[in-house]
Amino acid sequence: MKNSDFIKKLKNLLEENHQEVGDLEFTKGNYDTDGKLIDNAIPTITTDFCEIGCHNDNCYFTVIMHPNSFTETLLSQIKIYDKMHIYGFKNFLEDLYPKRCFSYKEFDEKIKKDDYVQIQFNFESAEPKNSLKKYLSLKEDFIHNNAKVINQITHNFK
Repeated sequence: MKNSDFIKKLKNLLEENHQEVGDLEFTKGNYDTDGKLIDNAIPTITTDFCEIGCHNDNCYFTVIMHPNSFTETLLSQIKIYDKMHIYGFKNFLEDLYPKRCFSYKEFDEKIKKDDYVQIQFNFESAEPKNSLKKYLSLKEDFIHNNAKVINQITHNFK
């Protein structure tokens, strides 16, 4: 399935499940999981929970939240996703998690020096229905942990 078709189908599924979803866009300036700039525009949608994009048959969710509401309990729940990365808002090329010799205390101090913290989940984009299930489950984890997630549809980051 083409990346744009995948995103269109996922957008429809999200809307059918009463999720707030913005328009399909093709964005530039995205980086891959190795920190390399992606040359082409990629199909993305934005929800009240995260940005969702698809590149090279991989789907990603990028959540932006206030660092003061990030907790060790939330980390323990979301770290089960093996392709999850946490990075800052200004310095987004440095992974804060996972990291060798990880210390939650040092991590917590570092994320609180930035206005926001970003959490990216990467999945093989096999089926939009599977991505919908992951989306709803992750969103529930963040809500349950009182994480203050930024609504990227309405928030102005300037």
